[in-house]
Amino acid sequence: MTWVEPAVVKALGDVLQVGLCALVWLAARSAATADLPGTRRPLTAYGRVLLVCAFLALGCWSTYGTHAEDPDPINGGGERIVDFVPTDAERNEYGLKIFLTIAAVALHGTWYGRKYRSDVTAPRTGGS
Repeated sequence: MTWVEPAVVKALGDVLQVGLCALVWLAARSAATADLPGTRRPLTAYGRVLLVCAFLALGCWSTYGTHAEDPDPINGGGERIVDFVPTDAERNEYGLKIFLTIAAVALHGTWYGRKYRSDVTAPRTGGS
């Protein structure tokens, strides 16, 4: 018998994934409601969200199969340990999976934030 059952570890991992998705959704929603220049146009807001998702996925893609050993809590660093050497197909599949998961959640959060944002949903007044 192990110290922690594998089913418990898998369940905790699933809860962590749901929590991270909720955090991404909340961040995208709040970014859509923030008064940033150029966010009144929907394509600008969605483009920024996709750009952030692409950078996050690129970071996950580039470090797939490695981890940091004994990193400094403040300055980072540490020795980079290679756990396994993934093939190009595995690395690309992992990066694409991360990007699509984050992008779907973030785009929904952006849509929700823009939908219920007062200055975007307010009716336009006529003018000459």
